[in-house]
Amino acid sequence: MYLFLLKKALPFTLTFVVGTALGGLTWLFGGSGKKAEAARVTRTYDFRRGCDSRRRHRLVAESKPLGINFKPDARRPLGTETWGGGRPVVARVTFGADGKVQNVKPLASWVIVPNENLVELRATWQAVERAARQIEFTPETVDGVPVTVTRDVEIRFLPNH
Repeated sequence: MYLFLLKKALPFTLTFVVGTALGGLTWLFGGSGKKAEAARVTRTYDFRRGCDSRRRHRLVAESKPLGINFKPDARRPLGTETWGGGRPVVARVTFGADGKVQNVKPLASWVIVPNENLVELRATWQAVERAARQIEFTPETVDGVPVTVTRDVEIRFLPNH
């Protein structure tokens, strides 16, 4: 019984006590506790007017990712039902800081195979591009300023009846 206490319980208890004490000291003197809000940076600046009047401004810098609010499905052109096996198409879309889709490009996987019908291929891509240009989104922001970003977006097809 005493051997168990000396080998297992005593080292555990000592480690727990020392760890708790170090954690308390770190919290007390502001060590890693301030890193919890790394996504939100707060700075205070003093702007002076004259000798005595001071105005303090609190500036908060925030970054938000791109938010896609609505992504329509493409309408497959008639006569192209067999092309691509009904799989969705991935397009590289450039989302502008102004809230509009700026550019839509096919990925490298969108390769023209010699046996494919080019008319069907072009018609299918135009349907994908039309759908991608209708995407509604909230621009990505860095430090509160909207920025232009490029993302790969999967466009699905509506079933033809």
